[in-house]
Amino acid sequence: MNRKPISVVTDGDKAMRKAIKKVLPHACHRLCSWHLQRNAFTNVHIKDFTSIFARCMFMRGSAEEFEKVWHQMVENLGLNENRWVTEIYRKRKRWAEAYLRGKFFAGMRSTQRAILRIRQNEAKADFESNNSSPVLSTKLSILENHVATVYTKESFLKFLEEMKNAELFFVVGLVEHLEEIPKSCILKRWTKLAKMHTRLALENQTDNNMDWFVRYGSLSSMCNKLSYYASDTSSSFLEAKNEIENLTMRMEELYNSNLKGKKVAGDGATIRNQVRDPNIVKTKGNPGKVATNFQKGRRCSRCKRVGHTIRTCTESRIPQNSHQRQMVC
Repeated sequence: MNRKPISVVTDGDKAMRKAIKKVLPHACHRLCSWHLQRNAFTNVHIKDFTSIFARCMFMRGSAEEFEKVWHQMVENLGLNENRWVTEIYRKRKRWAEAYLRGKFFAGMRSTQRAILRIRQNEAKADFESNNSSPVLSTKLSILENHVATVYTKESFLKFLEEMKNAELFFVVGLVEHLEEIPKSCILKRWTKLAKMHTRLALENQTDNNMDWFVRYGSLSSMCNKLSYYASDTSSSFLEAKNEIENLTMRMEELYNSNLKGKKVAGDGATIRNQVRDPNIVKTKGNPGKVATNFQKGRRCSRCKRVGHTIRTCTESRIPQNSHQRQMVC
């Protein structure tokens, strides 16, 4: 939608850093936490350094607190002269949580080629928010119920902590005049309607991957409940098994029919507004051993021919009586 990313996570490649700085000058560039921990383990051979380094990286204190903890670690472990430690410290503003506070990364810290897990977790959270109701646990039941219907599950739990703190006051009188939170006090991004504008924009288009994950998560939860009850007895198991097989055949036919329709239409609408995983490219450095179907034969060190060794080489064999002839002569 003609918008550039505001955050980028890479493994620290210098060429990528220059390209990001040129093409996305306003984006916040963060170094991959997984690569940093791996490099820490490779370059510093001190027990527990990797775990201590990770704690420094993810600590939620201020920049001043980070500096104090970091220098104390370097001093205690005797790493003042370590080249890698010195170099990575210079880049601290691109990997230390203390310096990245306020920057939006959607919970991502590493360069994950496949973001399937994140999408599935988000789909699961959406399903739970839209298809479950929390148990009311405060005295302000009317207000709490309204919060539960408006906010997502995660936001509701945070708001619930504030409501429970309010119960700690000594109440001398109670007039429950507030039954709903004023709309002016509700941020849309905390509510169940936060994605409504996205769904409306795609109303006339084929559903995107997120819709697929939401439906998949919903059906998976339903099947878990079905499996629990159906596995109680042999008869219920067989009945559910037969129904599932029949339904699977019907859904497979419907899937193949829809797939043919997409191919005929060119499937242009399905990829218009989707962010897909990047293509896997050849990595840098030594490619290592390449597996092939060709197996190189062994070469003889005497005749230099392939297929045998010096032990079985015909040219290196000495006749059995040759030594005796030499002795007789």
